[in-house]
Amino acid sequence: MEKLRELRFVGDVRCIGMVGAVELVRDKETKEAFGAGERKGYEVFKAGLLEHLILRPLGEVIYLVVPLSITREELEDILSRTYKVISGLGG
Repeated sequence: MEKLRELRFVGDVRCIGMVGAVELVRDKETKEAFGAGERKGYEVFKAGLLEHLILRPLGEVIYLVVPLSITREELEDILSRTYKVISGLGG
């Protein structure tokens, strides 16, 4: 999850247990939020579906909830595809 911090529109990454959250922001330095009408969380959700991911947007925070039975390889694959989706986010 920490690798996601390097992306242009990621303002914060949080984890607790098997739940991860990625906050999307317009400006990484100031943490300026996207406007409500831009719906960047929904944009990430739709792009995730194309990568066979179900990413849960709540506003501009993307949640990843993975099963406890996940293998390390599966988790790395999911995070890699999530990175790809968020890195493709347009500003």
